[in-house]
Amino acid sequence: NGYYVLTADIDASATASWNNGAGFQPIGDNITPFTGTLDGQGHAIRNLTINLTSGRYAGLFGVIGSTGVVQNLRLEGGSVSLSSTSNPAYAGFLAGLCRGTIRNCSSTGGVNLSCTCREAYAGGLIGKTEGGSISDAYATGSVTSSSSYYSSYYSSYSYAGGLVGDNNAALTNCYATGSVNSSSSSSSSSFSSSF
Repeated sequence: NGYYVLTADIDASATASWNNGAGFQPIGDNITPFTGTLDGQGHAIRNLTINLTSGRYAGLFGVIGSTGVVQNLRLEGGSVSLSSTSNPAYAGFLAGLCRGTIRNCSSTGGVNLSCTCREAYAGGLIGKTEGGSISDAYATGSVTSSSSYYSSYYSSYSYAGGLVGDNNAALTNCYATGSVNSSSSSSSSSFSSSF
């Protein structure tokens, strides 16, 4: 729950080889979310790589809690990828799941989420919001989300958005320009779309 600032741009290219190729380990999860403040002071983190083959959350932050604040930060290039069997699964370049406050942040890297689960949430900036707010933010990277779940009782759902995959936050002065593709399949139904 500390207050953190960036004092220079960061080249995160080396993260591609971290953790046996899994890349950067997201900060926070649902049990211990990020509840502090990160102020990028207008600086950029470039070429961040996350390539997870398990888990529930993917992004610079896995989960940002309700008191968490991220502001004045640029995420440039790089990629976030999650292949998961956990349900639900969340992927976003800045955060997989966010309940806090995002101000003046942007991302340009691609996000890819593929899960064998009922619910998948992928967004260029945030996978899913549960309250909080996002202001003066944008994303330009491509987003792909797919889910599959085989059951005679339940269908699978795949949510994707250029900025946020599924939004329940207050948005102010935000936009996204990246391509978005979403697909889901189950034993009883299938659905796919692209924008």
